[in-house]
Amino acid sequence: MAKSTFEAAIGAVLAHEGGYSNHPNDTGGATNHGITINVARGYGSLADFDRDGDVDARDMQLMPLEFAKQVYRDRYWNALYELLGQSLASKVFDTAVNCGPSQAHKFLQRALVSLGQTVGVDGALGPQTMAKAVAVPEGALLGAFRAQQKAFYESLVIAKPSQGVFLKGWLRRAAA
Repeated sequence: MAKSTFEAAIGAVLAHEGGYSNHPNDTGGATNHGITINVARGYGSLADFDRDGDVDARDMQLMPLEFAKQVYRDRYWNALYELLGQSLASKVFDTAVNCGPSQAHKFLQRALVSLGQTVGVDGALGPQTMAKAVAVPEGALLGAFRAQQKAFYESLVIAKPSQGVFLKGWLRRAAA
């Protein structure tokens, strides 16, 4: 199996995340390249692109793509993904960006369970999960992962109907 890379995976994330957004129903607030304002604020003055002493919506609009890529590498890319095939690594990474790493890892674990593998569903990406993930056919695991992701998005909208405005895009992302 070829080693996966961050460089090959980042393109799909950026295509899904798009550019600047500040949708009133988006709990993440102002976002650019998929980086939320709260994540950007965690970088302090490095994210104060307009140099006015704070990180606000204007800084989000000015965020350079290279800054977003570095945030993704720092916060979301897991070196263990490099043990997976590129398609699966890209999918888990994209989902970690969208739902958080723990949730993405739970999808992977639940997908493995649905394929008859014995693995704990704890959101931790450890040796047991990785051994099982590389032992099953990547295509089957991708399909099962997508099903877990789809069910999760649908449950979000059931729990909070105001999020329904995002469901079509989420389902497109799950199918990707």
